[in-house]
Amino acid sequence: MNNLKTKTLKGVLWNSFGTLGGGITGFIATIVLARLLSPAHFGVLELMMIFIYIADTFVDSGFSQVLIADKKAGKRDYTSVFYVNLSIALFVYLILYFVSPALSHYFNIPDFHLYARVTFIAIILNSLSLIQNTIYTKEMRFREISIATFLATLIAGIIAIYLAYVGWGIWALVANYVLIAFLKTLFLWVQSSWLPKGFIALSSIRKYFKSGSNLLVQGISDKIATNLESFLIGKHYSSDVLGCFSQARKINAYSTQTLVSIVQRVTFPALATIESEKQLLSAYRKVLRLTMFVVVPLSSFLIVVAPTFITVLLGKKWLGVAPFLQLWSFCSLLVAFYSIFVNIFLVKNETKRLLRLSLMRQALRVLAILIFVRYSIELLIVGLIMVTLFSAIQYCTQGGKLISYSLKKVGADIFATVISAIIASLVTYIVTIFLLPHLSPIISLCLQTMIISAIYILGCYLLRNPAFYEFVEVTRKITH
Repeated sequence: MNNLKTKTLKGVLWNSFGTLGGGITGFIATIVLARLLSPAHFGVLELMMIFIYIADTFVDSGFSQVLIADKKAGKRDYTSVFYVNLSIALFVYLILYFVSPALSHYFNIPDFHLYARVTFIAIILNSLSLIQNTIYTKEMRFREISIATFLATLIAGIIAIYLAYVGWGIWALVANYVLIAFLKTLFLWVQSSWLPKGFIALSSIRKYFKSGSNLLVQGISDKIATNLESFLIGKHYSSDVLGCFSQARKINAYSTQTLVSIVQRVTFPALATIESEKQLLSAYRKVLRLTMFVVVPLSSFLIVVAPTFITVLLGKKWLGVAPFLQLWSFCSLLVAFYSIFVNIFLVKNETKRLLRLSLMRQALRVLAILIFVRYSIELLIVGLIMVTLFSAIQYCTQGGKLISYSLKKVGADIFATVISAIIASLVTYIVTIFLLPHLSPIISLCLQTMIISAIYILGCYLLRNPAFYEFVEVTRKITH
């Protein structure tokens, strides 16, 4: 058990370095590029990303998660999945290559097909490193993934900024994305000792198809529903509006969703090895407490300071991002909450039940998008928040039953965190209204940060929040 804790802690550290390091590097590159380019450029990139997200999920076909869970996976299994992934990637790219002119006509963007054909090359590049990612994740060797992610993001970001500076426009964003995919794949192959040997074994593919197909359907439905709003916004609104919308979602992803991604990737292989039900419940309670201890105040912070934050970060021409960011931050808080319970279904191999919940959630999401997209984007996001709240309750109740984690226990675990964050946010909001308008944006942002942080920490201390002491313990272990 101690060995597992050590491996998990190291996994969190290296995964944090790769995800946060790569995320911060990419975030800085995005800030610089946003000042050099227009919201419309980012809007066009967002439209291309819709198809890449769906394609990447289809290429993976759920095999990577099943391989991670399979303790007996061998070289023949990895080789078979590798060739299947690559074959699907090539097939998908060819389809997108030939339909891109039709997409250009649909979105009324004359050169969209030219940008898309180059950007979609990343689909093939991503497929080439899926097995390396799977092996490193399964063995909890996040160091290799982290180094590859950080270096790829750094080098690609520098090149993209230079291209934007010399006037390449949207091609700078295209180059940034394709270079990240190419360099990350290159670095993973250089570090890895694994090479495909032999050919596809049908027995291996059949072995993983049943569970993998459930995850595939869930993944594709998730990506389609998640990106449907961008697809329809690109049709009904201008590229500038879509650019602000996508930037809000991207900034939100760099903050709360980055942490959730780290937690999910590290805890899944770690918790999958725990056989004791009592230990599994204890581990999940601690994961939820620690995750919400960080995510709740971070989301609250973005909700309160969004206008000041955007002004300092991107400039006044991007102020349209602020209302979208506030709404997305609340939505992502709910996503972070239920994402913890998703891993319970995976660890318990309840992929069918997870699929049913996912399809229900995405059906409601699509319905909300189709109803509200014509009225306003703000109303659309509010509709998505309501769907996410309902879904979070379902994941929590059904996933919790699998490990005897009741709603009462869940409420007790996050009560002090939520109350402390609400009080800190209200105080900061009041100060923002009456005092900060007379100060410069930078000074205002610094004061807002200090106020909400100090009151939140004080609240957790006074309420004896167990997550506070667990966070201190984890921090002490990391620093020592």
